[in-house]
Amino acid sequence: MSHQNNNPSRRKFVKLGIAGLASVPMSAWLVSSAHAAQHEQPAFAPIDENDPHARALGYVHDASDVDTKRFPVRATKAGGLQFCRNCQLYTGVEGKEWGPCGIFSYRTDPKTGNPLAVNANGWCVSWGPRADFIARVPAPKSFPGEYVEPIPDYLIGE
Repeated sequence: MSHQNNNPSRRKFVKLGIAGLASVPMSAWLVSSAHAAQHEQPAFAPIDENDPHARALGYVHDASDVDTKRFPVRATKAGGLQFCRNCQLYTGVEGKEWGPCGIFSYRTDPKTGNPLAVNANGWCVSWGPRADFIARVPAPKSFPGEYVEPIPDYLIGE
């Protein structure tokens, strides 16, 4: 006489356990894709250079287009090193053409609803050096009898 345990609740438990184990990889995939979507870089809308706020700051997408009569600091040697990409207000990803700026962070494009962005090669009068940019500015070298132009205070942060 054989004794078989045909308990339906035991079979159901085993089937549910196997189905649960099979669903773990699928649920991990769903969670990871939801997490990635949540932390994706949002699409940016370039700010219009003719925007009143941008015009007041002298913002341009290409720093070589700055009106140096209106903003003479850009015409100096130190001013030639100023770009949005090395400004403390720029929070864009290095290597990307467009990124968010702290000045325009509260603004969105009225058509798309995307946050406004500035060009990494742009410039505005609110430029301030990033800490990592200051560290890369070479110290002036002098030779006997040679005049060395001091590094401007706004590059040093004093």
